[in-house]
Amino acid sequence: MEGARILILEDDPFEAEELQLSLTERGYHVVSVVDNAKDCMEQIRGGEIDLIIIDIVLEGDLDGIDIAEMVSRFYNTPFIYLTAHDSDELLTRAEKTRPVAYLLKPYRIKELDFLIRAGLERWKLEQRLQREKAKAEADLWQLATHDPLTQLPNRDLFINRLERSIRKARRANTHIGLLFIDLDHFKEINDSFGHFVGDQILQSVARHLEEHTRADDTVARLGGDEFTVIIDELDDFQNIGIFGQKLIDSFNKPFSAGKLQFTLNTSIGISLYPEDGTNPATLLRNADAAMYRAKAEGRSNFQFYTADMTERAKARVHIESELRVALEEKQFVLHFQPQINIETNQVIGAEALIRWHHPEKGLVPPLEFIPIAEKTGQIVAIGKWVLETACTKLALWQQQGIYPGKISVNLSQRQISRPAFVDMIRDVLQKTQCDPNCLELEITESLLISNPERIERELQELRDLGFSIAIDDFGTGYSSLGYLKKFPINRLKIDRTFIRDIPEDSNDQAISRAIIALSSSLDLEVIAEGVENDAQKQFLRENGCLMAQGFYYSKPLPEQEFLKYLEEHSSE
Repeated sequence: MEGARILILEDDPFEAEELQLSLTERGYHVVSVVDNAKDCMEQIRGGEIDLIIIDIVLEGDLDGIDIAEMVSRFYNTPFIYLTAHDSDELLTRAEKTRPVAYLLKPYRIKELDFLIRAGLERWKLEQRLQREKAKAEADLWQLATHDPLTQLPNRDLFINRLERSIRKARRANTHIGLLFIDLDHFKEINDSFGHFVGDQILQSVARHLEEHTRADDTVARLGGDEFTVIIDELDDFQNIGIFGQKLIDSFNKPFSAGKLQFTLNTSIGISLYPEDGTNPATLLRNADAAMYRAKAEGRSNFQFYTADMTERAKARVHIESELRVALEEKQFVLHFQPQINIETNQVIGAEALIRWHHPEKGLVPPLEFIPIAEKTGQIVAIGKWVLETACTKLALWQQQGIYPGKISVNLSQRQISRPAFVDMIRDVLQKTQCDPNCLELEITESLLISNPERIERELQELRDLGFSIAIDDFGTGYSSLGYLKKFPINRLKIDRTFIRDIPEDSNDQAISRAIIALSSSLDLEVIAEGVENDAQKQFLRENGCLMAQGFYYSKPLPEQEFLKYLEEHSSE
């Protein structure tokens, strides 16, 4: 083949030069002449080579056949052997490397020219046949495992992937969620507009489901207007309820078929591994049954196979929706729980705690909405509101000559993990004109080990701004003493679980003493949470913890009540 790019592997300079000249005269492009494996591999790696002409007998540890085997492992490049030797051993070894030709020296250049042209044509034909075979096999696999209309996995592939997910979940002791999705009243579209329009809608629905699920989730079409989604590594069953509701809500947009547009509704049934089944058939059957219950409940809703789980999940979805409204309509307020100097009984600060004044339910306890806000990510917006509100009130109090000590604000892991977290804090300070030296930011122990290098850097930035840093609920997490030395921390808060049973529980006494001693040795302040009686107060005082908060002193108070409490306890 004229113009082919050829690499020559030959260690005899005279023969190499003669061969290069002959090939060039016949219109070939000799890219290079090399005499060892290293240079040969570098030339192939450096550019396109159409053919390698290899002398079998070479000086050194590797002969031409060894080098050809090496080339074949990494590159799909044809080669021709030239050799003056034709022993049975060489021929057998050479044959196994599948050269396009084998030519004995001495040879005529016309013979080599013919072998190059014929060999390259045959090589190209073989490569094309291999590509066509691979494509045909891929097409057959696609036909066997995918729905021809939507190109989604079909029932067989769906079952295969569900079996794989179950094996993985069994090993990792995790959960799986299976959604069975049915389009409400889809039969009416087929009957009224024909299957051609119906098929276009099904194709649009398939793309829509793929766009609204994670890349690792499996979306499949079982047939008709029935689809399934496999959710792996499910950490909380209520999350799949939220996902199911969002999927239902996403169908509010119109789906097009030519110039026609249709609004679709879906009913979704949900089963869970291992709670509702430990094999594909059982999980699918139970998800199907849950879907029919969703239709019976009025369609356009989701149902778990277990009715109790449906109610809990729907309650959670409802709270998530109401939380968005609560932020928009300013339904949140801050209460302040005083922090007290045990010896003087004076207020030394307060912890700012969010409360939700629901227009119908009244005061909603934080435990009913904070965990949901954490799971859904709404805690980021809520946390910013708490910080901004606390800073605004503190700045206003200072203008009025009111100094409550340090106001503590809790930070969630979701907040701190945001890329521009410290910038957000700076923006709040600038907006409210609050003195950061009057603020304490509380984090949990577990946060310290989530990304220690980044957390240390961000906490140091906050310290440089003037904030104090406290570890909340200390003793319940997993941080090491090394972290306490490493991070810029000012105060430890003894968790209420260690205070609750003092003085009766000797273990709680020992843990509390240890935390107090640890704080003293590291030159950190220490405060006890959840103090509810005089005996607990006396224990803390005797063991060197001189700061406390809890119902013994005061419950969290609305702003005006807190200011009144502050006035009463500031001069005692």
